[in-house]
Amino acid sequence: MVQWGVRLQYFCAVGLLVAALASPVAAERASFWQRMLDPKAAALADATRLGDQLLGRLSEIPRASVVARVYEHYRQMAAIWPDEPIAHLRLAGIITHIMAVCTPTCATAEDRALALEALTHWQAYFDLAPGDERTFAATFQRAILRTKVGGDQLALAAQDYRKLIALGDLGAYLGSPSVLHLNLAEVLMMDSSLDASIDEYRVAVSLSREPSSAYGLAVALDRAGYVDEARDVIRGLGKSALEEYKVSIDRGDTFYVPEGEVFYYYGVALDALGHGDLARIAFTTFVESGANPQFAPQARAHITRLTRAAR
Repeated sequence: MVQWGVRLQYFCAVGLLVAALASPVAAERASFWQRMLDPKAAALADATRLGDQLLGRLSEIPRASVVARVYEHYRQMAAIWPDEPIAHLRLAGIITHIMAVCTPTCATAEDRALALEALTHWQAYFDLAPGDERTFAATFQRAILRTKVGGDQLALAAQDYRKLIALGDLGAYLGSPSVLHLNLAEVLMMDSSLDASIDEYRVAVSLSREPSSAYGLAVALDRAGYVDEARDVIRGLGKSALEEYKVSIDRGDTFYVPEGEVFYYYGVALDALGHGDLARIAFTTFVESGANPQFAPQARAHITRLTRAAR
């Protein structure tokens, strides 16, 4: 598996899930005349209604058996009616959220296979319903899943975020207008497009006071060789920002894929704030984790410098 890492923030993920899974019109049982005049549409309506009923039973125990039934139901719907977008939309949402695939990472081959299956159904939905009102929510969720899968999906995730940014001010949907720029910046950094990443981070920082945005900018600057500027960004936030940043990680608001990526961020921050010994440990842990090996040379250079300074 390709080594990669991205820090993502889920602003109103639950709200987006509801939007992605909800049908514009509540599914109702097909009438007698519907069955006579359009048996295909009637069968689809009945299948959708049954799926809705299964979704409504997710609070039951054991939940795993209900989730398995929901998943299999919509898989069968997508196979029987491959030209109907609703089955693809709901199946992709079920895999991504209800089954919580790749949370927070695609740690297993099964997770990765399910993630790729979800992406296939997202694409089928977009192809079949390009003008659907739920396109924004679906595109946002697809971009996040593509980021988690990594590899050649990173460039596609960047395309998704650029499409969403082009739609205009979407802060009301996401809780913060900076989210799309922040996520795009992170994807670009993981794809080693550092200059473009820095540009997007600067936009995100201008729109948000969250320390995580500025920390991302600092890391991108450091990795691009602008070490002094990276330190200035961290120092400008003050020492209290490091604790706030740590809290956001502990809460799960900010996370890294793979998890070892976080130690580079800690290394940059601790170094800038004068904690050389702790920074050296953080950079060493990052290298040993194997996360994002394309950035390991810069981390090793920091380790060498900090080791010499400690003598």
